[in-house]
Amino acid sequence: MYGSLEPFVYFQCERCRCLQIAEVPQDLARHVGLNLRISLWSAHGHVVGGSRFPGKGVADNLNSTLLELKPTLQNFKTLSDSLKMLKLNQTLFKTQQAISNLNQTLAGLNKGDNTMSKLMTEDTLYVNLNKLLKSVDSLASHFNNNPKHFLSPLGKSKKKIERDRRKQEEAKKASMPKK
Repeated sequence: MYGSLEPFVYFQCERCRCLQIAEVPQDLARHVGLNLRISLWSAHGHVVGGSRFPGKGVADNLNSTLLELKPTLQNFKTLSDSLKMLKLNQTLFKTQQAISNLNQTLAGLNKGDNTMSKLMTEDTLYVNLNKLLKSVDSLASHFNNNPKHFLSPLGKSKKKIERDRRKQEEAKKASMPKK
């Protein structure tokens, strides 16, 4: 039986003509796997092996196994219900739409005929923005150092601004230690 190389006596069922073992051993688990035990019942519902088959023990074992599986099956039902509520098809559809939109955006960037792709590939805008920032920084520095040039009534004339700058430079030179 099942590769054990032990001899067993078989007979043929008169009703269904299937081949059956005449005497089922008490240590059946040694000879067949758990999955094959259920196949010991014939198609007509009579027990294979006749009256010597320990059917009550197998039935009790099967019942206890099913009782042990009830919590697992209940957990599976809960998981199944949770997955059903997630609406995976809708989520997958929205994900596919987002990926499609992303692909369209990337295709537009790769064309090179828009501002964003030019920002990524050409440095002229970067250089111009850098110059602008330096000018704004210089203006802010000048404003901090000389607020009167900007806040006096009607502003100062160019001559007065230049005269003030010269005075500031002369004051800096005079305050520097001589070598």
